[in-house]
Amino acid sequence: MSTRKLKLNWRYAIGEIILIFIGISLAIAFQNWNDNRKENRQLAGYLSTISKNLQSDVVAIEVYGNFRRQIAKNGQRHMELFLKDSVSLEVFTETSSILGESYLRLDMTGFEALKNSGYFSNLQGTEIESSLLEYYQLFNDIHEQEISFNNFVENMEYRIYNIDSDDLRNFFSASEGLQSGRTSLTRQEQKAVEIAFNNANIIAIMQRAADLNEPYLSKYDSLKSKAETLIELIDNKIN
Repeated sequence: MSTRKLKLNWRYAIGEIILIFIGISLAIAFQNWNDNRKENRQLAGYLSTISKNLQSDVVAIEVYGNFRRQIAKNGQRHMELFLKDSVSLEVFTETSSILGESYLRLDMTGFEALKNSGYFSNLQGTEIESSLLEYYQLFNDIHEQEISFNNFVENMEYRIYNIDSDDLRNFFSASEGLQSGRTSLTRQEQKAVEIAFNNANIIAIMQRAADLNEPYLSKYDSLKSKAETLIELIDNKIN
């Protein structure tokens, strides 16, 4: 009798252990599922922000890529006139945009927030991860080229102002006159325009701008294409 009771007790005990184990396993599985759901929701929030950033990037890249192409055309136009020993204040006024320092600016707030959150590791091995890294690496490459170009222009600009002060004054007078609608220049103004137009440092800047060829400029197109691909990848993941 006691032996039979002992067997029954062991069966009950084993059954209870199994039930407890199943209960714990289910609780752990539910907790893991809940944690994953929360992480996915958080990750989706970061990716949504990145997608919005990329949409504004696409516009900025389009505008800035066209701006860089115009700089190249302006430099080529200036050099064509220089080689023909011809001078044009109108052209010089148009090409003066080359002298301004400018950079492509992307909205990286979403990407930086994702990296700092710790959720970036959740994308490891995915197409989104590799595409994000390629996109921002290409942007860094472009930015380095822009720094090189702007530094060159800045170094040349320091030397431009070695022009005689009277000639500088007459040049600015001619430029302001043209902008106000005046159609003719004084002899002194014409001389100042010729000096500025043919200044060795100006020519160096214009030649550097004219050398901005398609392999360089096409990087903006590639960057825009990568941004559009990323937007599609992110939308497919979070929607």
